[in-house]
Amino acid sequence: MRIAIDAYGGDYAPKEVVLGALEAARELPEEELILVGKVEELSALIEEMGEKIPENLSFYPASQVIRMDESPVAALMAKLDASISVCARLVKEKKADALISAGNTGAVVGAATLFLRNLKGVKRAGIAVPYVTEKKIALLMDAGANIQCRPIHLFQYAHMASVFVEEVWGRKKPQVGLLNIGEEDQKGNEVIREAFRMLQASDLNFVGNVEGQDLTKGLCDIVVSDGFVGNVTLKVSEGVATSVLHMVKREAEKQGLARELAPVMEKLFQLFDFAEYGGAPLLGTKGICLICHGRSDRRAIKNAIKTATRFQHFEVNSKIEALLSNLSVPL
Repeated sequence: MRIAIDAYGGDYAPKEVVLGALEAARELPEEELILVGKVEELSALIEEMGEKIPENLSFYPASQVIRMDESPVAALMAKLDASISVCARLVKEKKADALISAGNTGAVVGAATLFLRNLKGVKRAGIAVPYVTEKKIALLMDAGANIQCRPIHLFQYAHMASVFVEEVWGRKKPQVGLLNIGEEDQKGNEVIREAFRMLQASDLNFVGNVEGQDLTKGLCDIVVSDGFVGNVTLKVSEGVATSVLHMVKREAEKQGLARELAPVMEKLFQLFDFAEYGGAPLLGTKGICLICHGRSDRRAIKNAIKTATRFQHFEVNSKIEALLSNLSVPL
């Protein structure tokens, strides 16, 4: 498998991205990793760190970088040789099977949409992000790719996410919930109510509406939402979890319980660490596209590369296409 990695994407790029790629290359010698960016700078960085370049790690030139604060559309049009775009073009031209970036999320989605296009039958691609619940790791889709959803988009998100969870996570007939302001069937706006009806009539293991306060109880394996609500929900949950953990840690130190609680706190911090889960797949595009957290370190990049290999191994895209081609949309 060939994986194109945006070496200049993320808050800690290029160093952490390079180190993550080096670690992955050593642990996955059968995979071919391609660092995309300013080749001379990357080579000098590796030499400066005293690292040896593995045989399965190569470079591909890209002279421009899209910053996190840039408008995605404007940047993609103005910077034709940006590392994000070059990664997407490598996948489009079959020179790579997957792309990974911790850079500007909008630009990654835009580049994937522009160069890769959607799988046959897919109306809109969506970002599927793992999140922590009391019982298990669940999947939230969409987390920011499509902020103006129609019912058919939410309907397809549920099916695409189900394929991913079944194949990559090994959970048969995953439970699917629809994020809403209440459990009752008639709650929500017109789009949500219509999506509810469609999901209820489908063959999915649909458990109904899920309210915000129930999101982390582990009531289902997949929660479906539009990208605007999903993104806000994810970031609020991430912020609350981090704040609560730091508050507990500080209080434990005040009470003289830091030593006793250290193993528990370490386990909890690890559980809520996004780096453990690597990148979030952009489901619905041709090729494989993984979007990493902007604060990704080497471990997050390495785990994203491993996720990409599992994505290909289980043939997720072909199974999504097969499912959608045989899917009848409830009238």
